[in-house]
Amino acid sequence: MKNAALKNDAFGAPEWARDGKSIFCHDLDNIYQIDLDGNVLKKWELSTILTDASMNGGDRLSVSPDGKVLLMDVDCGSEHERKNWDGPQPAIEKFDVASEKAVRVTGKDDFVWEPFWLSNEEFLCILQKENENEPSLYRMPLTGKNPKLLAKHARTPSVSAP
Repeated sequence: MKNAALKNDAFGAPEWARDGKSIFCHDLDNIYQIDLDGNVLKKWELSTILTDASMNGGDRLSVSPDGKVLLMDVDCGSEHERKNWDGPQPAIEKFDVASEKAVRVTGKDDFVWEPFWLSNEEFLCILQKENENEPSLYRMPLTGKNPKLLAKHARTPSVSAP
């Protein structure tokens, strides 16, 4: 990166913007939209857009087909009571780029991560239910309600850009 203000050794989850001329990424403190010359086009502080959540180096971003919304892996700050789980509860937040607002998509008892958009209304994700020892691949609407199991004990989904 050419921009000295960026902590380029700490970027996580680079994701192409739909314009093909910029990327979205995060550095644990901020989400950025950066052009191909390393210039910051937009910057959002995670502490102001997330309530009771943060991001880690493995958390990813997924850009909606229309380019207006990011799905974000987050680590919930509140304690969970789940047996056989080490670490914070993973969840999915939906960040509207224009309004600069994020809302949690997944339920308070769901452990969900690795979102990939399928359409402007639904996404693929990994979900591990309370009494399960292995995660599975699900198709989930943006409401977070009634996820559909696609493959039991599956990990690392990917989707070609719609």
